[in-house]
Amino acid sequence: RAAVSAAMGGQAYEAQALLRLCLEHGAYGYYIGADTARMELWLRRGDSEANRKAVRKEFHNEKLREYIKTQAPVMSTMFDNLYNQLIELGAHPNERGYSLHSAINRQEDSVQVQAVYLQGDGPPLDASLTVAAQVGLWTLRIMQLIYRERFELLGLRHQLEKWVVSNAIG
Repeated sequence: RAAVSAAMGGQAYEAQALLRLCLEHGAYGYYIGADTARMELWLRRGDSEANRKAVRKEFHNEKLREYIKTQAPVMSTMFDNLYNQLIELGAHPNERGYSLHSAINRQEDSVQVQAVYLQGDGPPLDASLTVAAQVGLWTLRIMQLIYRERFELLGLRHQLEKWVVSNAIG
């Protein structure tokens, strides 16, 4: 919700890091799933330095990606595409993310680079809102793989499939 709020409020650049967190939390949730040993390790992270190191090793980004790839290949491809798109849009500081959210004013005798704090209507805002919807859908779809019965009981599976198909989102 924070990412969507930031994007809707014109903070397209700032929303990218929040969206990356949402995507990664969905991946962590899927990786833990019903694995009580992973859950225990995750919950005991702060108990000791040894636990902290074990969590860093067990929940490393590449290990998460490999798990998703072996268990849900389609979701893995979507995860990789979304993650890379978020990085390019500024989820990690980089030139492209910064450039997408700045304005260059060229004068006859000078050039000014200005940060755009609040995006108005246009491609950066549209891209932020689109990727926010895609991240939200990915997270729902990956959780559906863990909580199949709940999605069925609530009728969410059919609603989600209908929405994904009608909006042509992978």
